[in-house]
Amino acid sequence: MTLKIVHSDSTEEEASEVPTLKEGDVLMEKQGEYWMPVKTSENRLQCVTGASYTQAFETQLHIKQLSQTAQKSFLLMAELLHEAKERKDWVALEIGSFQEYVDELHLPVENSYSWVTRLIAIHRDIKLKSGVNDTVMQNIGVSKLTRLLPEARKGELTPERIAQAMTLSDKDLRIELGHKMGEPEECSITCPECGRQIFGARFVNKKGKDESAVS
Repeated sequence: MTLKIVHSDSTEEEASEVPTLKEGDVLMEKQGEYWMPVKTSENRLQCVTGASYTQAFETQLHIKQLSQTAQKSFLLMAELLHEAKERKDWVALEIGSFQEYVDELHLPVENSYSWVTRLIAIHRDIKLKSGVNDTVMQNIGVSKLTRLLPEARKGELTPERIAQAMTLSDKDLRIELGHKMGEPEECSITCPECGRQIFGARFVNKKGKDESAVS
């Protein structure tokens, strides 16, 4: 088969007897530089220079490392927040309520109180109650851990479900859990305590603003 080789300088050339390639393989050497495929489609290969590929690969790796560090930090925050709530630290600090205590943390997330209650539930129900260790939880990630809360709360979180959470995408995990997938994400509310998705719901925040989940 003859393939069109499309280089980053937008030139094309014929290349016959090109072996089966996967992302990262060396395609050919041209003017002292190695060209590598980063995307493949039928009868076409999109290539970048070795130097560009190396930079892209290192950037991607760095982002993945930062993501792992963030997940570790979130889980540590979950543990500390759970302890603070159990001790009623806001009383010792003469703060009116736990929600006001959370507000004073100035967390860089929207709806910080809901996010905090979700983290606390993950620590309480998945780590403490279900016995899932830190390394596994870090690999699963906070987003997918939230999906596991209903089963964890009922004591029904199985090793098989944990294995699914580690390997499946968030979308595929939701399908395995039987979540309704036909509604747009913005038309649903995820309970910060139990992780259940509520469709067509309506609620009012503490400032009295109507925040309907119905589009």
